[in-house]
Amino acid sequence: MENMLRLGPKEMKGSIWDEGGGTTIVQILISHRHYQIDSIQFLYAVNGKVFRSEIRGELTGLKFDMVTFDHPREYLTSVSGQYNNGAYNGELVSIAFGTNIRKYGPFGRVVDNSLTQFVYNFTPKVSFGGFYGSVYNHSVYAIGVYVRPLVSLAEIESYIIKDEERRR
Repeated sequence: MENMLRLGPKEMKGSIWDEGGGTTIVQILISHRHYQIDSIQFLYAVNGKVFRSEIRGELTGLKFDMVTFDHPREYLTSVSGQYNNGAYNGELVSIAFGTNIRKYGPFGRVVDNSLTQFVYNFTPKVSFGGFYGSVYNHSVYAIGVYVRPLVSLAEIESYIIKDEERRR
């Protein structure tokens, strides 16, 4: 991914997946239970069409949630969650998504201060560049994000103007 940075966990285990370049998320499907994220799938908008990613993990969770953004008005601004430090092999145990309008989640385990927490914030909207991660033992083991740093003052000003126009 040109001009993209990968932010994420130190350890990837199992089958590694990559969805860099998927910048416009319109829906997220999550299968989970109280101690792990079993699977995740993303739907992206590209040139007026919706494309579905592969299901990452297995649909074996006891709970299933669908997060649907009010596209194009609503867009991803943050991803946060927690990893278990031991009993479940360091697996992703919770995840939440923030947008410019609201927060969705957490899905999986409710916040527990004994777990390793992560937070990725994106501003402006276009700095988010997609997801990557791994699946181990049939569930999502790790998740990370691609970000595109702003490269010029003109680009920053353009995003600020577009954001102000959307708010009107």
